[in-house]
Amino acid sequence: MKRYVFKSVTGVATALALVIGLGGVSTADSSNRGVIVNSSVEVGDGNLHCEDSRDCSVEVIEGLLGEGAFAADELEEQDDMLVLNSNDVVIEVPSDPENPVVLETVGDSEALEIGLPFAQKASPVEEGDAGQLEFDNNNETITSVLPYEDGSLQMVVTMLDSSAPEEFEYDLNLPEGFTSVFNDDGSVLFLDAEGELFAGVAAPWAKDNSGRSVPTRYEMRENKLVQVISTTEEVTYPIVADPFFGKKLFSSI
Repeated sequence: MKRYVFKSVTGVATALALVIGLGGVSTADSSNRGVIVNSSVEVGDGNLHCEDSRDCSVEVIEGLLGEGAFAADELEEQDDMLVLNSNDVVIEVPSDPENPVVLETVGDSEALEIGLPFAQKASPVEEGDAGQLEFDNNNETITSVLPYEDGSLQMVVTMLDSSAPEEFEYDLNLPEGFTSVFNDDGSVLFLDAEGELFAGVAAPWAKDNSGRSVPTRYEMRENKLVQVISTTEEVTYPIVADPFFGKKLFSSI
C-alpha cells in the first residue's frame, strides 16, 4: 500500500503541526516522516484566561484566521452557499446546515461531501464574532467551518459546558468499495476500491480551557466519521477540537 504524508499550506510534503496561541497559529515542520501528520494544539501559556466559553472559542478562531483560514467576508456568495474558488480548489459552505460542505479539486472525479454534525438541530450559518462561518448546534456546541486556500477544510467544534454531547458525526460521501486506514497517530485515510487516496483527515485533538489534552479518537460507522471526546470531572470548559479534512493535502511517498 502507498504511504502518504500530510502537506503544509505551502504545498511542501512535510509533517504539519497546528500551534494555536494567543498570538495566532504557526506551522511547524517535523523531521518525523510518519504516514500522516499529528495535528495538535497549544493554547497560549496553557490557559486561555477567558471567563466566557464563547470568548474562548473566538480566541482560538481568531488565531486560525490569522494564519490563513478564510473568513466569511472573503468568500463569494452564490445562491444559498459561500464559496472559495482558488488554486484549483472549490469549497462550498451551505447556509442550510442540512446540506453538506463540499470540497472539490480540479481533476478529481468526485468531490468530498461532509455532512455537518447535528445538522437537523443547527441554526443556519452565521458570521461568528471572529469573522468565521459558524453553525450554532443548539446543544451547547458550535461548529466553525474554516476553508483554506490549499484545499484543506477545518471543522472547529467548541463544547461550551458539561451538558454538551461528546460525539460529533460527519457523514461522508465515500466511494463504493472504500477502505478506511487508521494510522498509529489516529489519522485516517480513505482509499477507493483501487487503493488510491480519495481523502483523509489528520489526527484528532481536543484541548480544554486550561490547555490540557482531552482524550479523543475517530471511529468509522459505515460512511460516517465520528470524533469521540472523552471528558472527565477534571476538564474545564470550553473544550475545542477539530477534524482537519483534505484531498490535495496528502502526497504519496
